[in-house]
Formats: sequence, structure tokens, C-alpha cells
Amino acid sequence: MLRPRRSVSASASASASASASACPIVALASFAALSSLVFVLSAASLSAQEVAGHTGLKENLDLPFNTDPRDEEDVVVFYATQLEGDAFFYVVDRSSSMHGAPLELAKKEISRNILEFSDRTRFGVVFFDKGLQRFPDTGRPMTATPRGKTTALAWIHSIGGGQGSCMQQGLLQGLSMANKSGSNRSVIVYVGDGGGTCGPSGISETRYLTRTRNILRQQNYLKATVNFIGVQMHSRREMQRNFMKLMAFDNGGSYREI
Repeated sequence: MLRPRRSVSASASASASASASACPIVALASFAALSSLVFVLSAASLSAQEVAGHTGLKENLDLPFNTDPRDEEDVVVFYATQLEGDAFFYVVDRSSSMHGAPLELAKKEISRNILEFSDRTRFGVVFFDKGLQRFPDTGRPMTATPRGKTTALAWIHSIGGGQGSCMQQGLLQGLSMANKSGSNRSVIVYVGDGGGTCGPSGISETRYLTRTRNILRQQNYLKATVNFIGVQMHSRREMQRNFMKLMAFDNGGSYREI
């Protein structure tokens, strides 16, 4: 008995149909596998970048940090004048023209500044008349530690008025402290009426102040800023006023009257 012949074209058609329906499934599976591989590789790359980033951050933290010297400076206000530096030196006339309220105000202003200093700041204080009193008595700057501040405030409180006005001696003592401070930016402030009556016998006040200006300019080789606060500056003190303005200009400072 003969078996019926199977149509070749029908068989091929069925096979092609089965292959066609299987292709999308295979393609989808391949795409899913490829996507998983890409994800794994991307995650590994990201992880490596994060590790490298954290390592770089760690290395950067270990590097020395260069700071601007100005970041180490204090900013204080003295007689409404802003002063900025890392060492401050006050030179105050305590002659008869400063007796009473002017001298007490100067002491108060200095004391307030000292309390404001950071503990890295250096400072010194000079009061002059015909003689000179200084803090510290070694002639070297004091660091503004709590103990240094307390000692300075007690010393300032004890200062009273005197007689005579050796301005040159006072300014040069303040400058000497500044030169010994090792600071990047020293500030000197003079407070007084600008008088100078301490020269050799027979020398005029004009000549004494001229000499003071020249010596101050010559010895300020570390370029400390020197400011002048004029006190009790009535109309008869025009010569003293001009000298203080000139000395402030010579030394990069300012002049102010109160």
C-alpha cells in the first residue's frame, strides 16, 4: 500500500514559520544578556572611578595646604581706625597734655584690642614722657596668650601721667619691638599731640621732629606700618600735625585726629 506523499513545500513552510517565531525570542534573550554585560562593566568602571576619586581626595588631604599670610592676620578697630596685621605695637604719649581723660581713653582702647587678639598675635606697648615704660620689659614682643593678655592689662592699668615728651625715644622703642617680632605685617600706632621736647639742650622742636622723622624712616627697614592718632590738636599745633602726617606717609600709615 502506498503511503501518501508529504508535501515538501508545506513542510518547509512549517519549518520556516517555526524559525521565524523563534527568532524574536532568541534576539530578546541576546539583548538581555548584552544589557546585563554592559551594566556589569559600567558598574565596575564607576566603582573604579569612585575608588580613584576617593584615593585622590585622600592624597590631596595629605598634601601641604598653602595659606595666604593674610589669613593669619587680626583685624581690630582702634580709635575708629581699622588696623590689620599679625603684630601690633602701641606708642602712647603720657606727658601733661595727655593727663586725665585722653590717657585713660588710650589705655581703654589698647586694652580692648588686646582682648580681641587671637593667641597667635604678638604685641607690645610703650608709654613715654621724659622717660619710657614698656611692656614687656624685655623689649621683645608678647604673644597674646591668656596669661600674656592678663599680665598686659594689669600693667596698662597701672600707668599714670608723666612730664616731658620724648617722642623719638618712644617711636624707636615701638619700632625695635616690631623689628624683633618676626611678623609678616607689623602695625605701630602712635597716640599723642605730636610734640617733641626731649632733644639736646638748645635744639628746637622743629629740628627734633625732623630728626625723629629721618631716623624712623631709616630704621623701619622691615616696613612696619606706622599710624598716628592726633590728640588735643588745637590750631596752635599745626607744625606737629604736619610732622605726624609726613611720618605716617613715609611709613605707609594713616593720620587721624580725635
